[in-house]
Amino acid sequence: MRFMIAIFIIIAAIFVVYGCGNDVDVIPGTEKEIIILDPQPSGIAVGTSQKYVLDPSESSTLVKSGEMHLEVKSKDEKFTSIGGEASVETVVGPKSFDLARNIENEILTIDFISALRVKRTHQAAEFKVDYIELTPAACDVVRLTEIKDMPGARLEPTICLGSQTMPKVKVTVKESGMFIPVTFKAL
Repeated sequence: MRFMIAIFIIIAAIFVVYGCGNDVDVIPGTEKEIIILDPQPSGIAVGTSQKYVLDPSESSTLVKSGEMHLEVKSKDEKFTSIGGEASVETVVGPKSFDLARNIENEILTIDFISALRVKRTHQAAEFKVDYIELTPAACDVVRLTEIKDMPGARLEPTICLGSQTMPKVKVTVKESGMFIPVTFKAL
């Protein structure tokens, strides 16, 4: 169960970045506003945060409830540091975690997802990213595996570039010989 919560920090960072890296412009002659996505992670601001709650309809019955809060703590030329707190209520009692993870800035760009659609896989410093599919709602599903210090854990976030959201994150962890699926949804 501890692996499950630590994994969320990776994907929530991607959501925080996509939510911050945009600009609004006007189409000449129409006065219609359009959103221009900035492929650079320059819009990532220290202090930006996101909250998630457990979706019990898509999660194991072993996990009763849960929530997570993540925040961009710092940023330098190479890495963005994400920190946060998470808590879950399981059938064996509550568990709380303090989370921290550094993610390469290149992964936190819209260009990265676009390239991943073609390339299909990328080995990052602390995990492997595989492209799974484009949903009918035009959202991308990716899978993170081989996560450092989290053997057997798998994470599948749904990332919607058009609306700049990450509506859900499905996590599958192996705990006590069982695979436990848990899905969190953004607030």
